[in-house]
Amino acid sequence: MHRFSSRFSSGFLPRRRFVRAGSAVLLVGLLLPGCALVGPGRERTERTRPEPVAEQPLDMARYEDFDPAPYEEAPIEPSVEVSHDVPAELMQGTVRESGMRTARGYRIQIFNTADKDAADNEVARIIEWWRAERTSGGGSDLFRSAMPPVYTVYRQPYYRIRLGNFATRAQAERALSAVSARFPGALIVPDTVTLQ
Repeated sequence: MHRFSSRFSSGFLPRRRFVRAGSAVLLVGLLLPGCALVGPGRERTERTRPEPVAEQPLDMARYEDFDPAPYEEAPIEPSVEVSHDVPAELMQGTVRESGMRTARGYRIQIFNTADKDAADNEVARIIEWWRAERTSGGGSDLFRSAMPPVYTVYRQPYYRIRLGNFATRAQAERALSAVSARFPGALIVPDTVTLQ
């Protein structure tokens, strides 16, 4: 108990009061000069920015006195003939539009398998059938192209064998009647097709 009371009597508390009093004096000392600037009788004026001055275009003729007339030269003629394999349409920028474009359409799916060899064998059978139908004068629009429109679409794990490029479902249904006579499991599927 004696030690505790001696700490209070040794000036611990008065030092704390001194720090508080010093802080208060410092704060008042900082605030008074600021108040003196805007006191009674003095009005506060706001600073305004000056208006920007419109710039005049610089007349270089006043500063430049170079005359290029005595230095005229004829353009140099190329002495080397350049030859290339670029078509004239590309050089002139007049490339004709290709008749081929891709669009959402329909194809006839004939075969679906996970075996790559079976898919290749089925493609060979379809191409053989297609050529036979074309030479015999098959009536469908399917046989009008020079090459058989047979596609192998791989989406893991299946190989899907599809035939044709049809813009509308009605065209695909007309061709399906000719295809299903030879391939009974054929069905129409939506796909991105190449149209001419």
